[in-house]
Amino acid sequence: MTPYRCRLMATAAAILLGVSIMGLGAGETTPDSSSSLIRDFLERPDGLRIDGQPLDSRALGRFYRPRDFTPAWDASAGGLERAAVLIRALATADTHGLDPARYHLDAIQARQSSGNGRLAAELDLLLTAAFLDYARDIRTGRLTPERRDPDWGIAVPSFDAVEALTHTIRRPTTFPALLASLPPPAKEYGRLVEALRRYRGIAARSGWPLVPPGAALRAGDDDARVVSIRARLAAEDERVAVSAATRFDVRLDAGVRRFQARHGLAGDGVVGE
Repeated sequence: MTPYRCRLMATAAAILLGVSIMGLGAGETTPDSSSSLIRDFLERPDGLRIDGQPLDSRALGRFYRPRDFTPAWDASAGGLERAAVLIRALATADTHGLDPARYHLDAIQARQSSGNGRLAAELDLLLTAAFLDYARDIRTGRLTPERRDPDWGIAVPSFDAVEALTHTIRRPTTFPALLASLPPPAKEYGRLVEALRRYRGIAARSGWPLVPPGAALRAGDDDARVVSIRARLAAEDERVAVSAATRFDVRLDAGVRRFQARHGLAGDGVVGE
C-alpha cells in the first residue's frame, strides 16, 4: 500500500471514530450555522473554489437546496460513517484507472479534525463534490466517447449522481451498496480492472525486458537474443521459464504463439521485427 493511500485510510479511520471531523466536538459549529455557511459558499457570484480547486456549484446546489443546505457528512444520521466509507472508496480509485487526487483528498484530509466552522462547511462541500465526481467518473467514464470518435456506437448510460446521493442519504445504510454498484457490471470491465492490476504489477517488477533488434527468429534457431525473448515472454506468461539457453526450442515456440494469439498477430511462431 502506498504512503498516500495509507494516509487516506487513516483519514477514513479518524472519521469512522468520530474525531471531530466536522468540528462539532469543539462546540463552535451547530447544524444551523453550518447550513448558513454552506449556503453562503454556494451563493457566491464568482463561483466556488476551495484551496484553489473549482467545485461544481450547480450540482452542489441541486443537492443542498432541497435539504435547506443541511450538512450531509456530519455526526447526524450516520454522516461520519458515510464519510469514512466514501474516503476508503476514493483511496482505491486507482484500481479503476482513476486518479484519487482528482477527488479533493488532500483538501479533505487537511480539514478532518478542524474545529473551525468555516472549514467544517468546506469539508462537507468537498465530500459531496468528491462523491459526485467519483460516481459520475466510475459509472459513465471520464470521457464522452463521441468527442473522440463520432462513429462510436455505444450509448453512455444515463446516471444522475445528485439524485443517487439524495436518495441514499434518506436510507443511510444503503450508501456502501451504492458505492459498490457504481462500476459497470459487465464482465469485460472486471477483466479490464484485473488487467490493470496485473500490468501495474509487471511494471513494478522492472517491467518488460527489451528484445534486441535483429533478424527474424523461429523454432530451431540458436541465437543470444533467445534469452531476451524468454525473459520478455515470462513477464506475462508463467508457462515460459527464464533461461540462459540460446536455443529456440518447442516450448519457446509455444510461448511465442500464445503471445501472438493474445495480441491478434499471425500465430506463426516467428519473432520478426
